[in-house]
Amino acid sequence: MSVVQAVCESTERYLEFLRQQRQGATRHAITSIKRLPEATLLSAVLRHTYTGKLPPRLALLQDSSATLILDPTPDIEIEIHILAYDRSTGHLKFSAREPITAETGQVLVDFI
Repeated sequence: MSVVQAVCESTERYLEFLRQQRQGATRHAITSIKRLPEATLLSAVLRHTYTGKLPPRLALLQDSSATLILDPTPDIEIEIHILAYDRSTGHLKFSAREPITAETGQVLVDFI
């Protein structure tokens, strides 16, 4: 077995492991996505700030990352940073590098 073939097989096993891990991720419907006039500076990058509505009483961690999948374009995933989440109301404040034009989508949580 060549070194290249061994590396390819190892990479394929690792990618399969990541795919399996992603299947266990939790998705939550988000509605009422609206851009705020303020911006957020994270890691020396200026990000757009948004609000949205999630179901209440989720176990989301403030100051953590998640993935936003917009309803009109489910093949595009946008990394978001959770700034605040009110467990009693489901109100979410988050930031993203890319502009978001949709009002609904899914938040993929894979860090809990």
